[in-house]
Amino acid sequence: MRDPSSGWLQLSSTEFVVLWQALDLGDLPAVLELDRLGRTTKSAQELADQVSAALESRELGTVARPARDVALTLRTVAEYTTCADLVVHGDDVPLRGLGAVGRRGAAALARVGDEVRMGPVPAHRIVGSLLDSLRPLPAGPGRPVNVGIAEYRAACEEGERDGVTGFTRALQAGGLRDTDASTLAKAVTRRRAGGQLGASGRTPREHRAGTVLNWLDTDDGRYAVQLRAGWLTITPVDAARLVRMAGELLDEVR
Repeated sequence: MRDPSSGWLQLSSTEFVVLWQALDLGDLPAVLELDRLGRTTKSAQELADQVSAALESRELGTVARPARDVALTLRTVAEYTTCADLVVHGDDVPLRGLGAVGRRGAAALARVGDEVRMGPVPAHRIVGSLLDSLRPLPAGPGRPVNVGIAEYRAACEEGERDGVTGFTRALQAGGLRDTDASTLAKAVTRRRAGGQLGASGRTPREHRAGTVLNWLDTDDGRYAVQLRAGWLTITPVDAARLVRMAGELLDEVR
């Protein structure tokens, strides 16, 4: 299926994998958690025939000769120079996606269950296009909080024994102000959904950003979470601030 207004395409996960393998694009994107298919020549051919018939019925070409936009999008993702990968957790099946920029342009894709949607995006929007999938939420209450990872882990252990009260008390004993300890406790213990975004680059060798950007969704709002140099930082974020933080992560690998 092709959306005529956006140019985005919809494939099944099987179609995506078979096309990726037929175009010899290397390892499948790890974030999608998809396995290679067609271990034997016979099974590979049978799959190719089935997928070709399904693609042709939707005017997307065949496995051997995919439509130009299908092949271009897949190659853009595979041959990235800069890439952001995303996992969103909620009540339902996780959304897994990535946005890529390379010499062929920029593209993004997302997988939910057996469905993969993919298409072109502006190069400056690869992060924004991924985070557009999040439900709108305001920034959570409170101010940014920094806590040493050792103190945080000690508080988690205390929380296992004595619940939220023990968690908060341990943070306070570790030096956090009462209001900051309360903000951190609410963000961590009232989580309803969340996710993480990472970044990779190939300039020239493949490398990952030094951290990932996590977020926690609560009934009161959204918080970003990052671990750097032994410190955990919890930051109330609205949509615009989360996009800026994700963009800064992407800048690390350019």
